[in-house]
Amino acid sequence: MQKIPTLSVIIICHLRRNFLLKAIDSVMDQDLEKSEYEIIVTKAFKDPPIDKFLSDHQIKEVYVENPPDVGEKIYQAVQVARGEVICFLEDDDTFYPTKLAHVLNVFKKHRQLSFYHNLFSLVSESGETPTYHSINYRPQFKTYVIGPNNYIISQ
Repeated sequence: MQKIPTLSVIIICHLRRNFLLKAIDSVMDQDLEKSEYEIIVTKAFKDPPIDKFLSDHQIKEVYVENPPDVGEKIYQAVQVARGEVICFLEDDDTFYPTKLAHVLNVFKKHRQLSFYHNLFSLVSESGETPTYHSINYRPQFKTYVIGPNNYIISQ
């Protein structure tokens, strides 16, 4: 039996400190066992309260001073990622509580999969989470995956 892929979640911070902890919380509150994923935050600033939070929760921090572009922050984070599957999250976005379990299941089902993208929902600029984020909500993901030879699988 092949090993189940483990996930690395890379949170890319673009100086939007006021949203970052909510993004991190959405990853920490996943239905998936914590041992199945790691969290990596890549950022270009020092912030003692945020840095302490990351340390206290065993979240990897990748500090990239004066990156020329976002690509450098992503590159540095990928270098420390241990997961077989990498998920990206922007600092002003959040994951559904079932997101990582869903992604893991898709990669288990399609072992040759190289890229996966699913639908998303918008959240207001004020950071208000719509009511569909209640604990009883299970989103119906419509997914598209790209498999070997770049064919698209619609689930």
